[in-house]
Amino acid sequence: MGRVMAVAGELKSGKTDFSLTFPKPLIALEFDIATVERALWRHEGEDITVVRYPTPLGFGPEKNRDIKGVWDKFYSDYQKYVEGNQYATITFDTATILWWIDHTTWLQEINLKNAATPGKEKRTSLTSKEYGEPNNRMASLIYAIRGTDKNLVLVHHLRPIYKSQMVNDKLIEYASAGREVDGFKYTGNLVDYVIWMELEKQQGMVKPVGEVMSCGLVLSLIGNKTVEPTYDKLEAKIKVLRMAALGSYPTPG
Repeated sequence: MGRVMAVAGELKSGKTDFSLTFPKPLIALEFDIATVERALWRHEGEDITVVRYPTPLGFGPEKNRDIKGVWDKFYSDYQKYVEGNQYATITFDTATILWWIDHTTWLQEINLKNAATPGKEKRTSLTSKEYGEPNNRMASLIYAIRGTDKNLVLVHHLRPIYKSQMVNDKLIEYASAGREVDGFKYTGNLVDYVIWMELEKQQGMVKPVGEVMSCGLVLSLIGNKTVEPTYDKLEAKIKVLRMAALGSYPTPG
């Protein structure tokens, strides 16, 4: 069976580069335009295809742009990539932007329906109860690939963790020092493992380092750090840790 994983990190921390190390042929579905292009030079000669899904440009509000057209094109393409045999790995770069396209599409669909009702104005946001359908759509993307031997890599930005407190009888929301994965909130529950990327100085050079934040494949991998992580390095660690759990191999450093 293939792997389904999420990689998150700050801007330019090596997320895309890591995602491109997964088995080939690989197709990168790019929603953050030009992010994959920045990393491709490190993978020259590898069997990598990039398909871009730019959102409509415009200086007006989101409700006046055809985001639904982007989602519909992506969804139709994704079905072909999942059901076909052309690619071993599919990446969403970034799944953060894909999540925005997903729930903004649902808002657009609600507005299209409301447009047929006299007196109803266009909405600018969803209520908390209306996120059920966008959540189901994102989950279905992951469930669809589970029945195949393909890999799916969801590349994510990070965002501040917001907290609330009462100040002078007013509820104030503020950004705390913590960070969390930005996007579909159930991603961590549905993937095999989540790795966070950050840049660290290693022997006088700045290098990307990946830390496994959660893992359903082998729990002892949680907290493990890998310098310049790749698919092969992570799979090797998973194999060793599983054997170590059976008393066959020592644990990796």
